[in-house]
Amino acid sequence: MRQVAHSTAWVRLLLPCAVTVDGMATMSAIAEQVREWAAGCRFPARLRVFAPGPSAECGVETVWCDARPAERLAAAVGCALAMPEATVVAMLEADCLSEPSVREAMDLAVALAAPVRCVVLGETTDPPAGWSAEVGPCWIPARALSFAKNTASWATAAPVHLPALRQWVASTQNFAWLLAHEPRILVGDRTVGWSSIRPNGSLLVALAAAGREGLRPLLTVSGGDIGGWWAQLVAIGSRPTPLCLRVVGPGPALGWWRSLPGWWVCAPSGLHDRAVLSRALGSRDHVAILVEADIEMPPGDADHEPGGGLWTHADDAAAVVLVGPGSAQPALLQARAALQRIGIAAATWECTSVHPLALPTDARPVVAVEGDLAGFADAVRAERGPQVGTVARTSCVTTAAAEIAAVVRNLLAERGSPAG
Repeated sequence: MRQVAHSTAWVRLLLPCAVTVDGMATMSAIAEQVREWAAGCRFPARLRVFAPGPSAECGVETVWCDARPAERLAAAVGCALAMPEATVVAMLEADCLSEPSVREAMDLAVALAAPVRCVVLGETTDPPAGWSAEVGPCWIPARALSFAKNTASWATAAPVHLPALRQWVASTQNFAWLLAHEPRILVGDRTVGWSSIRPNGSLLVALAAAGREGLRPLLTVSGGDIGGWWAQLVAIGSRPTPLCLRVVGPGPALGWWRSLPGWWVCAPSGLHDRAVLSRALGSRDHVAILVEADIEMPPGDADHEPGGGLWTHADDAAAVVLVGPGSAQPALLQARAALQRIGIAAATWECTSVHPLALPTDARPVVAVEGDLAGFADAVRAERGPQVGTVARTSCVTTAAAEIAAVVRNLLAERGSPAG
């Protein structure tokens, strides 16, 4: 596990606390407090205010204005942990405090001991469990502030140069070597503190917010869980908050991913997993990498552009092109060998990127093989037309290869081409 270094002074501020200002702060008092926080920030310290909208009374820039309260608080948690020298304020409406998603974000702040000042707007009860009244993140009941319409603009995320990425792609060094050379990569399931949290929607938002402040977060999640985090993924995808997810095992169909705004979705084979991960961590993108298993990645091709696809067997004389995500490649290669034995030449193509969908540009007949990515064949047909041959998901490579060969023979027979 990686240990994140913190100064002793900051560690003393990590215990969650609750602070009241004469029971309930007036609008002018809390606005004055925010202005004081802003005035007290000197570079490299910064003030970040996560609020429902811009506030003329506070006179400071506010962010995540169009987010739900839970996402606003979770983002503040990630920001506070990424910038321990900053003053981070989250403003929440009191009537949302009982929502399960808000409670989840509150629990996240306690579990990570995040130094967040939480200003609660409106009538509220005592602070939630885990917050104290002495030090750390503040729980401040306040009378409602007035906010303008959600019109806050967003700057791009902070650029980060990670020179060890390219060296790691083509090397035999393991992932731990990369983390030792690039401390700005924040691996949610390996870093002390973060790794104690079972992945949930609030954790994703917090990591993404940390990405905006100069870290490059990575989290491994189960494909069976990610379907429940749609709202959080949309919130992340609509903001300059870099995040890379490795999604392990069967998950939502490709159509679900293609309707998710702001995300690049990849499904590489093991040979190109490193190249895709390296490209994702070195970018300011939101990237989901769909993999069959969370295993150590073999050396990859440093020159492969993972935003597209590539020929795994190129053949200009081939009568048909077999395309599929990384998980389909074993079946594609076995089917290609079987077709070759009966006199049919086939080329094979790996769609490293499945959203946007990276298909070869030539006009030869195409057979789309889903591997373990449901909906892949439908996506190919949507781009190439109903004449595309398809092979649905199957767990057995040999069975899939036999189905591919049969589909190829039928497709060529329908087009009047030799079918072996």
